[in-house]
Amino acid sequence: MRPAALLVAVVIAAAPVTAAEPLRVFFTVAPAPAAQGDTKAQTEKLKRERDAAWSEYAAFDKQLEKEHGKRDKWSSDVKEQAARSYEKYVGKALDYLLFTIKPKDLEDSVRDIQNSVVGKGLAKVKENVTLAESAADAHLVLEAIARYGASKLVVGPKFFFYRVSAGGKLKPQALEAVPGDWPEPGWWTDAPCTQFHRYRDDEPWLVFMTVDDQRWRDVMNVASSCINDLVKTHGAALTGAP
Repeated sequence: MRPAALLVAVVIAAAPVTAAEPLRVFFTVAPAPAAQGDTKAQTEKLKRERDAAWSEYAAFDKQLEKEHGKRDKWSSDVKEQAARSYEKYVGKALDYLLFTIKPKDLEDSVRDIQNSVVGKGLAKVKENVTLAESAADAHLVLEAIARYGASKLVVGPKFFFYRVSAGGKLKPQALEAVPGDWPEPGWWTDAPCTQFHRYRDDEPWLVFMTVDDQRWRDVMNVASSCINDLVKTHGAALTGAP
């Protein structure tokens, strides 16, 4: 299942800054939605919620176009309304994927990301992040949510979604330092790293997607590079460093 839509965000130019020191990141698997009764019934429930959220977003998007004209003429407030509706859909889609994926696939992903961070295999060491032993000991927590796409034996697009939240060494509000357009927002672009959920007080996390058409370990190397670049670009702002 590959959702298709375009995340609309307010584009804010952000001057890159360099973190004073590497930030500690804890990598783990996101907890799946709790099963309520029969697993098959819960799967169907999550699927219905995903589809309903998509229908709601699609209808709302058409309404906004009817009321405000072409998308490139929308005000920042209208774009924000569209973004909130779309992010709701993304959340429901990821709940479904997280509930239905094999836990081992995400565990493998976490291991591959950690190996990439420390430079195992052909990966380069990610100099702006280090591995944390726990969420409490981390500045950031990266949770693997879902992955899908071409088989590991086939060259083709492979997608990986992950949530980034504050660890014990940061306040959740620190994530406001990462603008919604970093590194770029979108769903159609299939850029190596895109953001699908910005920080909000009521939803204090970021969600990113990474895509690559080679092996899954290559996908995870791109993901670790994305979190490394996030810290390189916004680390000083995250920690309040001068």
